[in-house]
Amino acid sequence: MISKITLPKGASIGYHDHTEDFEVYYILSGVGVVDDNGNITKVSKGDVIYTCDGATHSIENTGENDLEFIAIVINE
Repeated sequence: MISKITLPKGASIGYHDHTEDFEVYYILSGVGVVDDNGNITKVSKGDVIYTCDGATHSIENTGENDLEFIAIVINE
């Protein structure tokens, strides 16, 4: 599955897990934070985040503008 996602200021995709798949985020614009199994990473345009099978993560828009990214989920 490939999706373009837009999170407005202050919005998030809550903590969730991946079972038998993994996910990649490619940040198109904006700024935010990703919590990947408790590891907090600031993200901005051009960043790529990988979440492996069995991991949990969330993403939050911490900026003033929309956070736009491509999410790619691949089943193992």
